[in-house]
Amino acid sequence: MKKYINTAANLSLSAFNRELSNSVFQKKRDLPEKGYKFSPLRMDKFLCNFDYWNIETLRLRKEWMIDRFKTIWKYPELEFEERQNEDNREVDILDIDSIEVTSKKIDYFIFFDTKYEKASYQSLFQTVVKIMFEREPNIFFGADLVEYLKLTQNPNELRNSLKISQVYYIERNLSAAAIVKRIQTILIKCETDDILLIKLKDE
Repeated sequence: MKKYINTAANLSLSAFNRELSNSVFQKKRDLPEKGYKFSPLRMDKFLCNFDYWNIETLRLRKEWMIDRFKTIWKYPELEFEERQNEDNREVDILDIDSIEVTSKKIDYFIFFDTKYEKASYQSLFQTVVKIMFEREPNIFFGADLVEYLKLTQNPNELRNSLKISQVYYIERNLSAAAIVKRIQTILIKCETDDILLIKLKDE
């Protein structure tokens, strides 16, 4: 019973916890006006089916609760539209596993209502960073992003610099997966209200 003491099947909801306290099961069940028999809740009234409380009755209550949950919170019946070329649909970049892009090219991406055709991971990175840096520069100067993006005013500190403003640069010598990961981090930190849609295609 110690193992299951805080599981749902061993708990009840009551406004009279102090009165019920650690009393024996029969007293908690029958206490006038305050016991389980007098509760308006089905999960407590179900306890009135038992004369004792042990592992077996706990198991029965657990099964009953599971059945109730399945009845109350039914899984919705949905009709799914069959899609052709599912792997090549437009997706929100935040929903992409960065590892998946290693064998994909970018067909195009859409950001702030502009469609960028014939894109590459480098052009995607440059476009997104420049736009977000212009909109939310204060976010980029947080210690974690400064280090993560290697934000600097001196391009000579970088292996391959990417200019994102008149005076600031970041490292651009990155893999496709690293670029996607950095873009995801930037969008999350900036809490942008626009979705970056991207369409990938096989190499």
